[in-house]
Amino acid sequence: MEKRGQVTTFMIIGLVIIIAIIVLFFFKNSIYESILGEQATRNILNNKIESIDRHIKQCVEEETRPALILLGKQGGNFDPVDYILFKDNKISYLCFQIPESEMCENHMLTEKQLEDELYGYLFERLQSCIDVNSFRDDNAYDINVGEFDFDININDENVLFNVTYPLTLERKGVRLSVENFDSKLDIPLGLIQDAVKDILESESNLGVFDPVGYTLTNGNEYVIYVYKVYPDTIYKVKQKDSNYEFQFAIKGVREHE
Repeated sequence: MEKRGQVTTFMIIGLVIIIAIIVLFFFKNSIYESILGEQATRNILNNKIESIDRHIKQCVEEETRPALILLGKQGGNFDPVDYILFKDNKISYLCFQIPESEMCENHMLTEKQLEDELYGYLFERLQSCIDVNSFRDDNAYDINVGEFDFDININDENVLFNVTYPLTLERKGVRLSVENFDSKLDIPLGLIQDAVKDILESESNLGVFDPVGYTLTNGNEYVIYVYKVYPDTIYKVKQKDSNYEFQFAIKGVREHE
């Protein structure tokens, strides 16, 4: 009987401990605030903002990296109109050979055009992924959400995404607001576009491009592959320290044309 009583006592103590842990878990914020006051409330809201910031950065990574890879594979267009199908990729023509000439008509895309192409492709994808309304499930605070938007900046060594998503979180009379969330992908699209521009200018003005000479002149900064697919030419450009590739095509003229 004595052993049975001891077991029952231990069970009761264990149950009390479990209940105490549950109570502490659900009321930890209130206990924390009762000790530190308003500063604790600010810390709670700041932690939630940091959680939202991590969520936004994760969405940007998940949605924009595949988009940038596809943009590079297809020569700067997500839905190419004039393209060559090569190794299952629709590679855009960025220069069109002029009949009875070695030169071509340059249709190079500017960085602004590439940024606009990315914006149109990513807007709904990012908005759907980032939707912070899922954070309304936490009844510990009120949240007001403004309009979503974002900017893209293609730089030499990276692509920056600045997400504008005005948020106001409020708890116990304390209000914190945040509007901008920055994220960066280490993709040297700007540097690669410098080489693409030089290639297209050489092809359009001279009708020829020397990849070996260009690479040496630029301190082996680039890796350039050339594929001849009669009558077209395909260029694939990489920066030496990156796996990112940008490829485009020059449309040739068949002999009978």
